[in-house]
Amino acid sequence: LNSVVEVAVDRIIGDLGPEELGRRGCLTRDISALDLDLKARHVTTEELLHALGTQLYSSSSESVVSCAQWWDWSCDIGLVVGTFIHGLGNYDGMRKDEELPFLNRMTAYVQYNKVESESYRRFEHAADAAKCVFDKALETMKIKFQQQTTAAVAAVIAANKNSGDSVAKDAYQLETQKMDVDDVISLPRLKDAALDSYRKTLNVSSKSRKKGTSNCSLPLPDATYLDRLLVQIVEKMESCAGLNLVQDSSNVEISSKEGKKETGNESVISR
Repeated sequence: LNSVVEVAVDRIIGDLGPEELGRRGCLTRDISALDLDLKARHVTTEELLHALGTQLYSSSSESVVSCAQWWDWSCDIGLVVGTFIHGLGNYDGMRKDEELPFLNRMTAYVQYNKVESESYRRFEHAADAAKCVFDKALETMKIKFQQQTTAAVAAVIAANKNSGDSVAKDAYQLETQKMDVDDVISLPRLKDAALDSYRKTLNVSSKSRKKGTSNCSLPLPDATYLDRLLVQIVEKMESCAGLNLVQDSSNVEISSKEGKKETGNESVISR
């Protein structure tokens, strides 16, 4: 990935020239002495997207794999650039980055597919509500465990002192038998939490529909799928770069042969 991005960055820097790089804060004229991260600081995300897009889709504008209805070739390039900027697997950061194409593509898709985005938003709220049930039960069980541990320690101390043994045991048994509704995770409780969140989401969406606004959005595809897609895109970029090198070398050979023919003709004419 870094080698593919470095080729694109070097091409951009070569097109910019030393004067433009100086305006952008580059303090050295020997760009080759800089590493990739320092070079990339003087290149905009838009320029990098364009350079990688030219490198990958010089002949066609089709995506490697269609992983979502709103996904196109610009998202392929955005996946490579986003991985270079935000790090491998940081898809949440890529999704929120406005300079990458994901947010614009999803927003444009949502404008014509509001039902799909609202369904996902309701599902997301229901999942968050179920998670809150688990988190609350875990928190209350931790508190009960601490109380039971304190009661058990008090019972042991009382037993060693041979005083208040029955009182300590009764207190320990009382602490162990206390179970509230928040301590139990049951299907009815999860169902009620999901339904409550669904009703609240439905009310919010109806209010936003009356106001003419919509906060719907969509997620990126699964992280495992994006990891595999990234490998395919980088491999295709490397193959395209190899083909370009072969074509450049063949063009150099052809030009050199033509130059030799011209020099030979000139020698004949001079004779």
